[in-house]
Amino acid sequence: MAPLTWFITGGSAGLGLALAKAALSKGDKVIVTSRSANKLSAIAAEGAIPVALDINGSAEAIDAVILDVIEKYGQIDVLVNNAGYGEMGTFEEIELSAIEQQFQTNFYGPVKVMKAFLPHMRSKRSGLVLNIGSVSAALPSPSMGIYGASKAALRRVSLSIDAEVKQFGVRVLVVEPGAFRTSITDDYYSSAFKLPAKYKDYDALRVEAEKLVAHLANAKGNPAVFGEILTNLAHHEKEFKEELPSILSLGINCYSIKQHILNNQLKELETFKEVSISTDTL
Repeated sequence: MAPLTWFITGGSAGLGLALAKAALSKGDKVIVTSRSANKLSAIAAEGAIPVALDINGSAEAIDAVILDVIEKYGQIDVLVNNAGYGEMGTFEEIELSAIEQQFQTNFYGPVKVMKAFLPHMRSKRSGLVLNIGSVSAALPSPSMGIYGASKAALRRVSLSIDAEVKQFGVRVLVVEPGAFRTSITDDYYSSAFKLPAKYKDYDALRVEAEKLVAHLANAKGNPAVFGEILTNLAHHEKEFKEELPSILSLGINCYSIKQHILNNQLKELETFKEVSISTDTL
């Protein structure tokens, strides 16, 4: 298959870096972004094209960067919205400003990038968007509600956009990883990491959240395998020759968590079936 051109946000570390390396190993052209191009020197030395892009910037600023990229490098085949972070803490203890910033980065950032790229892909009648979500979008976990909500919003809009643009040969898919061990998780979930602690009533939940942090810091997910799977998907190879998933769940914990949640939802749906169907009486 012919080489692809990728545009990966948040490509300086973590899963974004792993994906960039995997795409380069396929012989693809890879454009990677970070707020500072200086953070991209290592992957640039391996052949990637570094671009400074702040997804929290204005739509106009993002449009200008992306237009310049398209003019310089031509058709972008694969857009990966990977840049993001996780805000943890109970709802009452997280500041409103932190909630707004979480959505600004994890939801509005990808939305602005898609707004800039989709006209280009639609005009070419070809393109793939991979929005990196999280198992937290499906998991009602204490202290992860704000992060999960931002990823759930990204999931929902992605599925709707996919239904709109599929007719033009463009796909918008969601990738929802479980726990993966990267340099980002090592730094973020270090011993210095502290959850907001305003109310003693939430002490027990805070302890549980700290256990989750410890689990994430020792995750078994392999970023290199993550990158290999997504490059296979983009090239329609191996498991993806015949069909692409709307939502791709990656990681044993992600699979088992979603299976448990879906089974419980089906059970609850059946329990209250008579109530649910009792409203249609007109």
